[in-house]
Amino acid sequence: GQLAKNITASEYKEVLNTTLLPEGKRLFTVQGISSWTCQQDNDPTHKKAPDIVKQWNEQEGSSVQVLANWPPNSPDLNPIENLFSKWKGWVKSRRPASEAELMQLIEQGSTGITQEDCSGFYRRMLGFVGQCINREPIPDG
Repeated sequence: GQLAKNITASEYKEVLNTTLLPEGKRLFTVQGISSWTCQQDNDPTHKKAPDIVKQWNEQEGSSVQVLANWPPNSPDLNPIENLFSKWKGWVKSRRPASEAELMQLIEQGSTGITQEDCSGFYRRMLGFVGQCINREPIPDG
């Protein structure tokens, strides 16, 4: 495979406008949720997100917010990183033999993430946040 590369600001804008915001709106709307918050770390490519989200809100009549000042590189404090890790492990365990098979597995894997999984990621994050506040060491795993 190819080495991973950092996403550019224009690529991130594209991800927000074509995937994250429309899919977030779809997913939350079916749950009856009209207002939600986009969490991201302080990667330099994310700096324009508040402007992009503000424009999205104006165009779509949405009320998405961007969580400001989230610590960079904090997967234990970010439940989406744990979701991605589970998803990646599921896809990798099936050993796709082609790019087409990889894409198919990525799509299939999204249906295997349950509400229970997401609740677990959230509960784990709350525990880690509490430990950070109390300055407790965070256990491995």
